[in-house]
Amino acid sequence: MVVIFRRNKSMKLAHGFDSMDDSGRGSLTRRGLWRFLRALLCGILTLCGEEVTDISPEKIYQIVDDAALYVSDSMLSFSKPRTFVTFQDFAEWYGVIGYEISPWLELIDRSKWKFFACTE
Repeated sequence: MVVIFRRNKSMKLAHGFDSMDDSGRGSLTRRGLWRFLRALLCGILTLCGEEVTDISPEKIYQIVDDAALYVSDSMLSFSKPRTFVTFQDFAEWYGVIGYEISPWLELIDRSKWKFFACTE
Protein backbone atom coordinates (compact mmCIF):
# COMPACT_ATOMS: atom_id res chain seq x y z
CA MET A 1 0.00 0.00 0.00
CA VAL A 2 1.84 3.00 -1.36
CA VAL A 3 -0.04 5.40 0.94
CA ILE A 4 1.85 4.31 4.05
CA PHE A 5 5.36 4.47 2.57
CA ARG A 6 7.68 7.00 4.20
CA ARG A 7 8.40 8.91 1.02
CA ASN A 8 7.16 12.13 -0.47
CA LYS A 9 3.88 12.16 -2.37
CA SER A 10 5.47 12.31 -5.83
CA MET A 11 7.73 9.33 -5.15
CA LYS A 12 4.82 7.28 -3.84
CA LEU A 13 2.65 8.16 -6.83
CA ALA A 14 5.48 7.32 -9.24
CA HIS A 15 6.03 3.96 -7.53
CA GLY A 16 2.32 3.12 -7.70
CA PHE A 17 2.13 4.26 -11.32
CA ASP A 18 5.11 2.12 -12.30
CA SER A 19 3.71 -0.90 -10.49
CA MET A 20 0.60 -0.77 -12.71
CA ASP A 21 2.68 -0.52 -15.93
CA ASP A 22 2.40 -4.17 -16.96
CA SER A 23 3.87 -3.55 -20.40
CA GLY A 24 7.00 -1.74 -19.21
CA ARG A 25 6.38 1.14 -21.65
CA GLY A 26 6.30 3.81 -18.96
CA SER A 27 2.64 4.56 -19.60
CA LEU A 28 -0.82 3.40 -18.56
CA THR A 29 -3.92 2.78 -20.63
CA ARG A 30 -7.39 3.71 -19.38
CA ARG A 31 -7.63 0.36 -17.60
CA GLY A 32 -4.19 0.82 -16.06
CA LEU A 33 -5.12 4.30 -14.86
CA TRP A 34 -8.36 2.93 -13.41
CA ARG A 35 -6.42 0.22 -11.56
CA PHE A 36 -3.87 2.75 -10.28
CA LEU A 37 -6.45 5.23 -9.04
CA ARG A 38 -8.71 2.54 -7.64
CA ALA A 39 -5.79 1.08 -5.66
CA LEU A 40 -4.96 4.53 -4.24
CA LEU A 41 -8.58 5.14 -3.26
CA CYS A 42 -8.88 1.71 -1.68
CA GLY A 43 -5.72 2.36 0.34
CA ILE A 44 -7.02 5.71 1.54
CA LEU A 45 -10.41 4.24 2.44
CA THR A 46 -8.75 1.39 4.30
CA LEU A 47 -6.90 3.91 6.44
CA CYS A 48 -10.18 5.71 7.12
CA GLY A 49 -11.34 2.57 8.93
CA GLU A 50 -14.40 3.22 11.03
CA GLU A 51 -15.09 6.56 9.35
CA VAL A 52 -16.75 4.81 6.41
CA THR A 53 -18.50 1.93 8.16
CA ASP A 54 -21.94 3.48 7.75
CA ILE A 55 -21.72 2.93 3.98
CA SER A 56 -22.33 -0.52 2.52
CA PRO A 57 -19.35 -2.25 0.87
CA GLU A 58 -21.25 -2.37 -2.42
CA LYS A 59 -21.80 1.40 -2.33
CA ILE A 60 -18.12 1.99 -1.50
CA TYR A 61 -17.03 -0.20 -4.44
CA GLN A 62 -19.34 1.72 -6.77
CA ILE A 63 -18.10 5.11 -5.54
CA VAL A 64 -14.46 4.04 -5.90
CA ASP A 65 -15.03 2.65 -9.40
CA ASP A 66 -16.94 5.74 -10.53
CA ALA A 67 -14.30 8.10 -9.13
CA ALA A 68 -11.42 6.15 -10.68
CA LEU A 69 -13.15 6.08 -14.08
CA TYR A 70 -14.00 9.78 -13.93
CA VAL A 71 -10.43 10.77 -13.07
CA SER A 72 -9.00 8.39 -15.70
CA ASP A 73 -11.20 9.91 -18.39
CA SER A 74 -10.21 13.40 -17.27
CA MET A 75 -6.51 12.52 -17.61
CA LEU A 76 -6.95 10.86 -20.99
CA SER A 77 -8.81 13.85 -22.42
CA PHE A 78 -6.54 16.50 -20.87
CA SER A 79 -4.77 18.71 -23.39
CA LYS A 80 -5.32 16.31 -26.30
CA PRO A 81 -7.25 13.06 -26.49
CA ARG A 82 -5.00 10.03 -26.03
CA THR A 83 -5.19 6.32 -25.29
CA PHE A 84 -2.45 6.22 -22.65
CA VAL A 85 -0.64 8.56 -20.24
CA THR A 86 2.88 8.70 -18.86
CA PHE A 87 3.68 9.70 -15.29
CA GLN A 88 4.81 13.07 -16.67
CA ASP A 89 1.36 13.47 -18.27
CA PHE A 90 -0.20 12.57 -14.92
CA ALA A 91 1.92 15.17 -13.09
CA GLU A 92 1.09 17.84 -15.66
CA TRP A 93 -2.64 17.05 -15.46
CA TYR A 94 -2.53 17.16 -11.66
CA GLY A 95 -0.77 20.53 -11.58
CA VAL A 96 -3.26 22.15 -13.99
CA ILE A 97 -6.63 20.63 -13.12
CA GLY A 98 -6.23 17.33 -11.30
CA TYR A 99 -5.83 18.88 -7.87
CA GLU A 100 -9.39 20.26 -8.28
CA ILE A 101 -10.91 17.05 -9.63
CA SER A 102 -9.24 14.66 -7.23
CA PRO A 103 -8.21 16.49 -4.05
CA TRP A 104 -8.15 13.11 -2.29
CA LEU A 105 -4.75 12.51 -3.91
CA GLU A 106 -3.35 14.91 -1.32
CA LEU A 107 -4.03 12.17 1.25
CA ILE A 108 -1.07 10.27 -0.21
CA ASP A 109 0.95 12.70 1.94
CA ARG A 110 1.16 11.04 5.36
CA SER A 111 1.40 14.41 7.12
CA LYS A 112 -2.28 14.96 6.26
CA TRP A 113 -3.23 12.03 8.51
CA LYS A 114 -3.44 12.72 12.23
CA PHE A 115 -2.26 9.26 13.30
CA PHE A 116 0.75 9.34 10.94
CA ALA A 117 1.65 12.91 11.91
CA CYS A 118 1.88 11.81 15.54
CA THR A 119 4.36 9.04 14.73
CA GLU A 120 6.68 10.89 12.37
